Amino acid sequence: MNIALISSPGQYWNLIEYLNHEDISLSTLKLFYFYRPEEKKQYSEYPFFDDFKNTYTCMYQNQNILGRLLWYFNMLYIFAQCFFLRGKNVISGQYWANYHRVLIRALAPLKFISLDDGNANTNPKFQKVFKKIKAKEKIYFTNNNITYSNVIPNDYLYLKKIIANKRVVEGKFFFMGSPYVRDGLMDKQTYNSFTRQIIEKTGTYDNIYVPHRREKLIDLDLDSIKFLNNKGCIEFSLYFLDYIPEEVAGYLSGSLITLKKILPEHCSISSYLPPEKMFKGEVNYLLYKQIVKSYKENDINCFEL
Repeated sequence: MNIALISSPGQYWNLIEYLNHEDISLSTLKLFYFYRPEEKKQYSEYPFFDDFKNTYTCMYQNQNILGRLLWYFNMLYIFAQCFFLRGKNVISGQYWANYHRVLIRALAPLKFISLDDGNANTNPKFQKVFKKIKAKEKIYFTNNNITYSNVIPNDYLYLKKIIANKRVVEGKFFFMGSPYVRDGLMDKQTYNSFTRQIIEKTGTYDNIYVPHRREKLIDLDLDSIKFLNNKGCIEFSLYFLDYIPEEVAGYLSGSLITLKKILPEHCSISSYLPPEKMFKGEVNYLLYKQIVKSYKENDINCFEL
């Protein structure tokens, strides 16, 4: 039996890829899905969600005392379930998060599989956590360049098969948003100014902004640029759309490497690198450098702002 701990739409799609890679039936897996309040009820619309026959969903709440109490009670219930599921194969999309770590310990996995959550797996701090996980076998299922003895490349073969016959629309440009304003890395004016300048440079005529799921649309002032209902992550969008963009750009979005793996070779993928001074502290700076290195290794065009 396989057990999955999933906390975002991107992790969810990577789970779908892993299950297809290993030829594991969705109906045989126990899925614990943790979602944010703004995602409430959205997960039921995720591709193939109904094919999971054994699921438990839990909303992550920390806005007030009642929300935190409900979260803790839910976690106690899940912990009890995990204790009786010990010794199975465990798949996690966010093993460094405290609640994942507690549940992984309770599950005492025979085999542990880590899925990607954007660029997070490249974080040296998180890789130290991975080394401490106790299991007979540990695997990274990743699209990032990670130095480890047991890595299975995630080449998105399943999604590539789904979109193989979709048309690439000439002049269609996607800009992948980042939650820099919400995270306090940029103020609204700077973020909107940089983003408008990048989009204007492309010279394309059909520009679409793809918001990050943690962005607040009220923070965005991008004139007449259209917005895409991202449905949680770009993998979902590609699954539902009937076309493929010719060109994609963003800042340090983890989706750029994902799209480089998925889209046809002639589609252009570019990163506009934010100023290094935004990433204060040794860990954040090392992560910044690691992401840029990964982009260059994956032939993503890199430009300084």
